[in-house]
Amino acid sequence: MLGKEVKPEYKVIKADRRMTKTNEPYYVMELLDANQTKYEARIWNDVLPGIQERFLPQEGQYWGSVKSHDNVYRGQKQLVIDGYWVYKPEEIHQAIKEQFVEQPVVDVDRVIKRMFDWEFWEPDMYALMQRVREHLKQDGVWEKIKAIPAGASYHHNVRGGFLLHIDEMLDLSGGLCRTEASFGREDKGMVVNGPVHYLGLIDYQILRAGIVLHDIGKIYDYDEKTLYFQPNPVSDCLEHTLVGVLMVERYWVKNSSEAVDRGLRLMHALAAHHGPEMGAVKPKTPEAIILHHIDMISAQLDVCRRAYEDAKKNGGSPEYSRMLGARPFVPGFFPPEQSIYALRKEPDKKAATEEVVTKDEFAGKLPWEV
Repeated sequence: MLGKEVKPEYKVIKADRRMTKTNEPYYVMELLDANQTKYEARIWNDVLPGIQERFLPQEGQYWGSVKSHDNVYRGQKQLVIDGYWVYKPEEIHQAIKEQFVEQPVVDVDRVIKRMFDWEFWEPDMYALMQRVREHLKQDGVWEKIKAIPAGASYHHNVRGGFLLHIDEMLDLSGGLCRTEASFGREDKGMVVNGPVHYLGLIDYQILRAGIVLHDIGKIYDYDEKTLYFQPNPVSDCLEHTLVGVLMVERYWVKNSSEAVDRGLRLMHALAAHHGPEMGAVKPKTPEAIILHHIDMISAQLDVCRRAYEDAKKNGGSPEYSRMLGARPFVPGFFPPEQSIYALRKEPDKKAATEEVVTKDEFAGKLPWEV
């Protein structure tokens, strides 16, 4: 009934029915609560007891009376759903529904302006950015830039995560590439010549363009509603690292007789941003080296941030991270009495002195009385 006071526990963001290796059906889901917290969830049955077929998991459902337990699968914490009740959309107030609409984690307009309309772009670079934006609009994917994650699971896997990742990288590069004379001044801090210790070595225009475009191919890779990876011919054949390379070659190098050398440096930075371990192209210019490392720093810091938030919310030890190749260490997780420093703490000197005095049979005697 419309207007009925109903407060669901979760909204189903995604529900995908799959088969195990033994051909047993199960569901992979993503749930969102009213606090904007997302949960990876599983149902390890095709039909739960008491759940009618028309109420089987599907995108857009609102669940209440949820019964679940925690599980760890491949190092990732997830909910295993044992039961739930599906509310009809008309049973829920609009104000309640709005609490289950996932919001981007950044100011979308601010970051997009910072990327494409930075006031210190050189003319050729600015033209390149506008051509890239128009290209994405013509392909019908421009609006996706506001929602997609930076990764499906490894890092920044939230609505707006793509923009958050780039925003962080711009901050990291800006701090690195200020000159001594302009340090601390936001309007003059970004220069072509780079930081004072490497004048003439680092081309900040190339580095900044590399940050903006290094993951631009992911706009084709993710669904803006579910935020999940969606296979497509471009990703299958080229991967996202080369999409930006093709855009630079098409919209800058071919349109400017002066852009060949710098264009190659930008294309190299984009192609090499996965680094010597994971990329087919090894970084060998200052801009490519910096781009690779700040990309990794942003990604790994996001893993730590999520580990801290999860430990604070749910308690318990953080799970193993494939991105870090280790389990993140969360300060304050171990009780103080378990600290190695507590175990090594020196005994109270006063107490130790008193103990020695009381056990000394010659205490209080003069030397000739001993």
